[in-house]
Amino acid sequence: MKLLRSERVAAVLLLAAAIAGLVVANSPAGHAVEQIMAFELGWSVHAWIEDGLLAFFFLIVAIELRHEFTNGELRTPATAARPAIAAAGGVLVPVACYLAFTAGTGQEGGWPIPTATDVAFALGVLAIASRGLLPQRVRAFLLALAIIDDLVGILIIALMFGADPHRLPTLAAVALGFLLPARAGHAVRRVLGPAVNAIVLPLFAFAACLVVFPQVSGGLAPAFWGILVALPVGKLVGIAGAAWLADRALTRQRRNRMTLLELTSLGALGGIGFTVSLLLASLAFASQPQLRTEAILAVLLGSCVSVGLALVLVTLQASRYRALGRIRARVIADSAR
Repeated sequence: MKLLRSERVAAVLLLAAAIAGLVVANSPAGHAVEQIMAFELGWSVHAWIEDGLLAFFFLIVAIELRHEFTNGELRTPATAARPAIAAAGGVLVPVACYLAFTAGTGQEGGWPIPTATDVAFALGVLAIASRGLLPQRVRAFLLALAIIDDLVGILIIALMFGADPHRLPTLAAVALGFLLPARAGHAVRRVLGPAVNAIVLPLFAFAACLVVFPQVSGGLAPAFWGILVALPVGKLVGIAGAAWLADRALTRQRRNRMTLLELTSLGALGGIGFTVSLLLASLAFASQPQLRTEAILAVLLGSCVSVGLALVLVTLQASRYRALGRIRARVIADSAR
């Protein structure tokens, strides 16, 4: 049970399930699994996993975020405002980046696709690469940033493509997590945590990555390039740039400001779109199969580039903190002699 509470173990299970989903979807068994996922039980099995079961994950995340807002790293208005400002940059800059590629092509309607951050995957990559060496403020910042991003994505879906009842459990879970008293929230998180790590997140990752690699013929559309650049580059620049400005404007003491490496790491993590971006791609180009195919491919490739960037940047950051820890330990040892 203690092992299943480990974020690193949960992250490994998450990524292993994601790889398994991609492999299965592109294997001879892919069609049979797709039929199982489409089987209707009120909702499809796929919807029950991604929107029903995943609500438990969002409940736990919201409980943790509430703690950060009341007693943790985000308890002051200035620290709470920073991830919100970063999230705004992480939406506006990718949209501008996408529109720069697609202006005048008739493909501008795909602008919402690169706005989303996949909360579960971003936290998973952070847990694997950080090895518990990063300060809590980094995880708290990413938690708030990703939740805001996801809520923006749900809002865009509702406004542009019609309200999706499957997304209501997510909204309800986030609201409940914020409303639960601290003691009750802690108890819920303790009870549900192992099951979410061992069952919910791997199932979600497997279902989310049951994506057949699309066959693309001819030249690639501007929408493809817009998404491919907007996710890893637009997100990184938007989040890191907005967070840097917010840090300088709202944080007076320099020692409390985030480092450039921390900011770029968060920006790279924010570029992991996957689930919500894939949904937005399907909705935005629902009547244009070729564009939808290219948009899905761009989301997969852009998210993978973001994962690679995030792994490198967070690993460098973790190495820096490990080195600082060794220096502090040596200073303490020398002073004790």
